[in-house]
Amino acid sequence: MKQNHKDVVENRMLTDTDPVSVSVNFKVPVLGDGLTEEDSYVRKGDTAVIELATKYKLADTASPSFALTRKVEENGGSREVKIGSLRIVTDTDANKVYAHIVFDGDDEVFDGQPIAGGGAWSNVNCKFSTTLEYNGIGDGAKPGEHAVTILGKSFSVKVPEPPVIMTMEKSGAVEGKFVSWKVKIDAQQAGAAADFGGYVFQDNLKSVGSYVDRSFKIGTAEDGSDAVEKEVSYEASLLQHTFPESAKGICYVFFKTEIPDAIYYANSEKTIRNIAVILKDKEQVSTSSASVNYDGTWIKKELNGINHKDGTISWTITANQPAASLANAVITDKLDSKLNWQSAALEIYNGTSWDAGSASFSNEPADGKYEIGTINAKVRLTITAQLKDKSEIEHTVVSVNNKATLSWEGNTGVGSNSVYSSIGFNPITKTKGAYDASAHTATWNVNVEQSDVNDDLRVLELLVYDASFTWDDAYEITDNTGTDLTTVSKEVVKSLTPSCNQRYVKDSFATEADSAAVPTLHHIKKNGTVIADVLVVTGTDVNGLAVDKHNQSFSYKSQITNPNIYLSNDNQSGNSVKNTAFLYSGNKLVNQANATVSCPNTILLKDALTAVDGAKDLTNADNVNKQASAADKLYNYKDGSAVFRLQVNASDLKDMTNDVTTVDGEQLGDVTVKDILPKGWEFQNITADKKFLIYEGVSANGKATAKTLVEPDYITSDFTKAGEAAFTFSSLQKPYVILLKAGPNEQTAKGYFDKNQKISLENAASLTAEHMSAEKHVKQSIQIKSTTISKTKQRPDNGILQWKITYNPYMQKYGNALIQDTLSEGIELRMKSDGALDMDEQNIAIQELDMEADGTLKAAKPLKDTAKYIRYNPVNRTLYFTIPDEQKVYQLIYLTDITGDYQSTLSNHAILASGHTEESGVTVNDQVYRSDAQSTMQRSGWLEITKVNEKNIPLEGAEFTVFSKENDAVIRKGVTPVSGVLTIRGLPIGSYYMKETKAPDNYRLSPVVYQIEVIKEDVSVLTKINGSKNTLTLVNTQEGTSGDLKIRKELKGNDTDSDMEFKFRIQAGKLNKEVAYLGEGGKKDGTLVFTDGKAEFTLCGGQSIQLVNLPKDTDYTIEEQEYQELGYQIEKQNDKGTIKADVLQEAVFTNIRNKVLSPVYYQMNVHISLDGQKPQNGQFQFQLKDEMGVVLQTVKNDGGVIKLKELKFSSPGVYTYQITQVTNAVDTIRYDEGLYTVIITVIEKDGLLTVESVVWEKDGKSYESDTPLFSNTTSQVETPQQPIAPDESQEDATSDTEEKETLPEKEPVKTKEQQTGDKNKGAVKHEKKKATAETYDKHAYDIMAYDCFCISCRAGNHQTVWDAKKNARLYPATTRTITSIKKGGNYDTESISAVIVFRLMISTEERRSNSAYDCRKMR
Repeated sequence: MKQNHKDVVENRMLTDTDPVSVSVNFKVPVLGDGLTEEDSYVRKGDTAVIELATKYKLADTASPSFALTRKVEENGGSREVKIGSLRIVTDTDANKVYAHIVFDGDDEVFDGQPIAGGGAWSNVNCKFSTTLEYNGIGDGAKPGEHAVTILGKSFSVKVPEPPVIMTMEKSGAVEGKFVSWKVKIDAQQAGAAADFGGYVFQDNLKSVGSYVDRSFKIGTAEDGSDAVEKEVSYEASLLQHTFPESAKGICYVFFKTEIPDAIYYANSEKTIRNIAVILKDKEQVSTSSASVNYDGTWIKKELNGINHKDGTISWTITANQPAASLANAVITDKLDSKLNWQSAALEIYNGTSWDAGSASFSNEPADGKYEIGTINAKVRLTITAQLKDKSEIEHTVVSVNNKATLSWEGNTGVGSNSVYSSIGFNPITKTKGAYDASAHTATWNVNVEQSDVNDDLRVLELLVYDASFTWDDAYEITDNTGTDLTTVSKEVVKSLTPSCNQRYVKDSFATEADSAAVPTLHHIKKNGTVIADVLVVTGTDVNGLAVDKHNQSFSYKSQITNPNIYLSNDNQSGNSVKNTAFLYSGNKLVNQANATVSCPNTILLKDALTAVDGAKDLTNADNVNKQASAADKLYNYKDGSAVFRLQVNASDLKDMTNDVTTVDGEQLGDVTVKDILPKGWEFQNITADKKFLIYEGVSANGKATAKTLVEPDYITSDFTKAGEAAFTFSSLQKPYVILLKAGPNEQTAKGYFDKNQKISLENAASLTAEHMSAEKHVKQSIQIKSTTISKTKQRPDNGILQWKITYNPYMQKYGNALIQDTLSEGIELRMKSDGALDMDEQNIAIQELDMEADGTLKAAKPLKDTAKYIRYNPVNRTLYFTIPDEQKVYQLIYLTDITGDYQSTLSNHAILASGHTEESGVTVNDQVYRSDAQSTMQRSGWLEITKVNEKNIPLEGAEFTVFSKENDAVIRKGVTPVSGVLTIRGLPIGSYYMKETKAPDNYRLSPVVYQIEVIKEDVSVLTKINGSKNTLTLVNTQEGTSGDLKIRKELKGNDTDSDMEFKFRIQAGKLNKEVAYLGEGGKKDGTLVFTDGKAEFTLCGGQSIQLVNLPKDTDYTIEEQEYQELGYQIEKQNDKGTIKADVLQEAVFTNIRNKVLSPVYYQMNVHISLDGQKPQNGQFQFQLKDEMGVVLQTVKNDGGVIKLKELKFSSPGVYTYQITQVTNAVDTIRYDEGLYTVIITVIEKDGLLTVESVVWEKDGKSYESDTPLFSNTTSQVETPQQPIAPDESQEDATSDTEEKETLPEKEPVKTKEQQTGDKNKGAVKHEKKKATAETYDKHAYDIMAYDCFCISCRAGNHQTVWDAKKNARLYPATTRTITSIKKGGNYDTESISAVIVFRLMISTEERRSNSAYDCRKMR
């Protein structure tokens, strides 16, 4: 049972708002369990009821019913078997929750019959989980503690006191220069009026003005009728009042503020905002704001009306909107100089309507100052005026500007807004008509309004071919010799504003049905060449335009002459031309009007086909005319290309090369179109043998559509310049479509795809003509998206994130591609208990993908041997994916379990690290939801560690690491947050250990190691720490406050009992607490409970405990129970002391017990020779030393024997001795300086000591004989290295009369009865080292003899007379005399001698194998 993810123990206090999750396990007895009594087992159809809880109900989020099932593994798979149905019911009357179970499962569960592959069903266990909520009804809803039961256990639920809910409603109203504020305060608790004495009301008045003294009142009536003045503090704009203890329920607060002058006198509408708050214990519990809006406009002027016929105009001026009391008020309004004053009238507002004011004005006041006296209401002044000059009122527009000011006694004035007005009208208007891009002509519409003024009216227009015009008297106006209205003087032409870049289109003049306008066209010539047209429009019979009865309207066309305009190549707006019409009365200008027309044109368009369409057959026009697409759809990622499309003359100019220019009679000339590639690009063949394709087309809606594939001779191409193609048209009478294919070169492509990036490029094109000054440019953007590495995520289930990392080299080859994917804390790859990745294909998989032309990817095939390419480093939390083939596309798909805490942020950063010029990475973020943590904890093991100090304050920053028991691999790691509670989730089934690997700052690291087991029981995953629950509270002590004490038990002697437990008692000051300890030597970790400083424990030999975090300066005494009666003696070290901060102290108790044994003796057998013979008695001296170098014996030789005294051993052990020769300064002798070491192992067996083994070494190397030999030589003769021991059964081969001397045999170890003399003097004992004696075998000799044979062969200049087999037999024979060898009859004495001498030479000359020796001469 858990609440807030924590285990709940019986009698614990539960909260009333948090749900409780319960899990129920129960066994279902069935017939297959061997039960025979009918009532002792469950039959199909039986029912059962389990009471889950009292005073609880099923949570809204919990499922009320589900099936009880069990998974059965069989035939390599599994199946679900139903046991029963469960329904959870809340009994509202009894206020209890029950689980109703109907055992309606499969027959095989209940019938007791064997199932396939096994016996009958037995040991049937069921489990279900649900969530309950406290059902506080009746008395259970009252504050206090309420007893409840859950799963038969008793608990208490605490219902807290309901909170006091404070609400506020604030409002305000303007009263002159003041604002009256009202605040409603309502305190409620559980639906009833609540006390709020001691609460504080606050209102910061800085933005609304100053507090009006003694205006703060409180009452219970909303209208304030019972409000009473209250004490209040007002300082630094803060208004504050503390409510008395009697304050309860609803009350109203009233107070006033004065509006600041800067706000009050501003001539505008105003809004005053204010916020009030209620505080309790300095914490805000409620707030309310209010806004007060009011019209604070002091003066406002508005246009009242205009009569354009007689030129009169009137205004109204509204003043004193706040209705303030103003003494000696004056409204100032000085008229525009173009006006004459006519009248003025004053009105006063009575609240509902306007009354005539007391002040009257028969004449315009001086300086426009209207004195209106003292007022306390809103007033309105209406002023009427008339234009001074009305003669041109129907021909022109007159603008006037006017502003008013209000002033009064004590205020110099508040100004109104300005009012701009226009009187009269313009009789001529001009509008644009349609623009024809193909002919580059514009239509103009002119209208002259009906008017009483009708004197010789005519319309003039000046159309100039070029971009500018300045009159020169040398210019000639054609057909201009008359005197009527069709004639224009040079003076009039000079005054006309030219309409540039245009010429009149012949026969384009048209009139409305009732218009009598007639055109006359003149040309202006410069040096005989026409440079402009003058259009004169008059009435019939060369009279003026008659407008006395109706309007006169006409239209005409002008052709745009400037190629820079009519070939602007902007299909939206293009360049524009302006056209102006002038209305004259005779030669007097009346007015003018103009209009502007845009000249859109698509002489050159550039776009591109999509990557998919560009890969189709482009000799088919249908494919050429495919819709263009966005810039990111054009690049073909498979072949590294793009197909660009040029549309030439899409506006369908009929004869472009012969078209007009600004110079009369000049033609446009040849047209050249160029296509310029991005840097690093090159053209590719668009078909097998062509670099381009050209189509004739048709024009529609400003675009060209390809129709017929052509190869015209009037279009020439040029590709000689790298990255540029040029097409020249000598004739251009139709639209054309040109196709080009291009792509980046190899080096450029590598730069595009070496990292994640978007490359934006432009393919430019231009159009020029012989007589067009400006070049027309168009561009096609192309975007290449390089996503060499991408990453996505999705949630297949709660608590699981599926990641997909895609590697895409875009057909490039970089080499050694490696993806590094770093996981944030809070997500974990699925692992096994040994820390290795769980490589099941459900957890991690690799797919090879195919790339389409447009860069889209699709799955191709899964990759086998995933583990070959994947590895994970848990230290830096990085997953490494080695790309199998760097030119192919792969996708790595893997699952992570969400192990982080609720609301924590998750991130996953992957980079493409190797083989590329730059690291390319991508980061994907997520967060942990409440359901994630719960789901992960249900699927896998989890731990909860609470870290506190000795005052139970949570500790942040403690790091804990979970290790695998199998191989010490790091499985999980986490750091305690501010709450001190660390939850480690996602542990696989298995065995682990955990320890603190980093302590919080200034705290000691805990050395305690915790054993963790994660097991699965049925469908549940259980986690245990040290065999118990999965939650743990650990205490850290600060540095400098505690230390550790280690207590160790040692045993010495030959009669100790290693299994015996020795009892101890420790006194540690007055300590009263549980102290953890670490066990060693087979002692398990545990705790000691100290009471008044005392605690007891036991240790066996070799065991110890380390008490951790004992308070510093604690005096301690450790006592061991007496064991003298058992024969033990006790040695103590540091059994008393004082705990030192941050120090590990150690107390050692050594128990000694020995059994008395009879000693054993050993006599060493050591030999000496001089030139292979026995030396004289006493000629050489030898020493026996212990392993520390202490001399134990010094003896001289007795002939060929060194007679050392026998050694005595009184206890088991390993003893080491050394034997050396004392070298004297005898120049004629070479001393054997070898160091012999003998290792003697003595054991106890059946109550007796015995020598188990004797091992000899010489100069640190194993010596293969138990009779060591010191071989001395004289300077003339070299002796063999191997011992030549006499054989008493043979005679000397050199002289039968020579006295034979036999070297003594090795003496056996004496029996107990034979042991006498000095016993065990100076022996050195070893407890651990042990060696065994070895003897010679024939293989050792074979090796030595073969070595000799090989060296003789390396001489290279003598035929060897021995073979390996003879030599191999020789060396075992060297333990006898030469004579004995001869008697064997198997060897040539000369050969044998040669071999012996040669072997000696190897020893004495340090085996100079590079020299050549003659074996025969070596005798």
